[in-house]
Amino acid sequence: MGCCQRMIGRAAIAAAAASISLASATSSADAESHSPHAAADTFPVGTVVDSIVSVSDPTQSYALYLPSEYDPGRTWPVMYLMDPRGRALIPMELFRDAAERHGWILISSYDTRSDGPVEPNEVALDAMLGDTQQLLSANLNRLYLCGFSGTARASWPFAVNLAGHVAGVIGVGAGFPSDAASVAYPSMLLAQPFAFFGASGNTDFNYEEMLRLDATFGRFNIPHRLALFEGPHTWLPKNLAERAVAWLEIQAMKKSLRPADLELIDGLFTAWLEEAHELQTEGRLLAAAEAFRALVNDFVNLIPIDRLTEASDRANELERSREVKELVKVKRKNAEADEEFRKELGERLRRLRLSDEPAKDAEKLIKDLKLADLKRRAESVRDTAEALASQRLLEHAFVQTIFYVPRDFIDTEPERALASLSVARATKPENPRVCYWEARTHASAGNTKEALDALECLVDAGVVRDGDFLENEQYLKTLSGEARFAELVERARSMAEEGAAVETEGG
Repeated sequence: MGCCQRMIGRAAIAAAAASISLASATSSADAESHSPHAAADTFPVGTVVDSIVSVSDPTQSYALYLPSEYDPGRTWPVMYLMDPRGRALIPMELFRDAAERHGWILISSYDTRSDGPVEPNEVALDAMLGDTQQLLSANLNRLYLCGFSGTARASWPFAVNLAGHVAGVIGVGAGFPSDAASVAYPSMLLAQPFAFFGASGNTDFNYEEMLRLDATFGRFNIPHRLALFEGPHTWLPKNLAERAVAWLEIQAMKKSLRPADLELIDGLFTAWLEEAHELQTEGRLLAAAEAFRALVNDFVNLIPIDRLTEASDRANELERSREVKELVKVKRKNAEADEEFRKELGERLRRLRLSDEPAKDAEKLIKDLKLADLKRRAESVRDTAEALASQRLLEHAFVQTIFYVPRDFIDTEPERALASLSVARATKPENPRVCYWEARTHASAGNTKEALDALECLVDAGVVRDGDFLENEQYLKTLSGEARFAELVERARSMAEEGAAVETEGG
């Protein structure tokens, strides 16, 4: 058993850095001399190995990518990819090209999870770290963690306790594990900082949280960057995955974790400067100001000062402009509205969880939080800051009421779960997840007709292309003797077109 099998134990995570140090000295020079225990040709290079059973823990498995130039005679940066549903190949595909370009090893777990106990993620990372040391030629001073949603949150305790070995974290769609952690972690990072690259969709319900996280790192002068993209709560696009890895390469050079590559530095600075100019030309002035300022912060001490002057001058000019100042005010206003809405929704859901009349409380929540007005604003002023802010509030209300509350009550108080789902339906009546959760919850409550009606809604939405999924769903097993259920299963099987499966959890 490798040393890392000891180090990320559920009670001994604080020993992680010391345990890794047993396998390699902590200096970069010593890390370069580390060699794996396995043969050099154990795995193919330049191609994704879809599934490997861990030698450190046979209960765990992962996908692996070794860059084409991989040579066990030297060591390589390693990034651990953690999808919140263990869909290892999704982030693997996003980061594979960047890993090939920059010479990184990727290890992506099939066993990481979100919205539940932390132990599965500890075990998964434990196994990947163990195999890294036993099988691969890894630079143990350049380990990177990458997660989305709940696994982005899970990255933080691992990274902090592996300080000195984790050089950076990529967090998509979520920040620290808790509000309390948002105070503690920045202080911890001052002693042993590593770089953080965050990303968020502009309608992600955690968008404002990611903005706050970015601002916090700015105040603490911790290396950070935030990339925003069009879309909801999801993994970042492939071009931003490339940006994340390239940015972390720049940070590694600044910390002397790798030799400076003047050609790479110049190429990235030139390309990103051009992008900042394009943002200004397109009239996206706040984004342009932030991009110019980021260039100054990212490339200081890497680019001659005279080349940084242009970016610095443009940032100063834009930040002083009336237009940008107004946009900053709007940004602040949206942040305040988001905080107020979350606080009010949280209190209303707390009441619903305890109420003797949850259905009435759900009706009152829909009315008092003005969900109908939010929907109108989101739909009537598309592509504006107000529309996007309204969409984010609706997304937050939806994820809380479609997943978290029903999950907690479907087994014990299905009627309370259904009250929560009525709020989700008012928020997004067209979303097939509403039908899915209503079918499960009605089945749990013994409401056969209502369960079958909801199931028909789900099948008609065209997102279930596999009848086996319906037959194996634990809550729908109570419907298995119904002729109508059998018909719906066959209808799902008969749909020939390919479609996305309904997302069944919170993420």
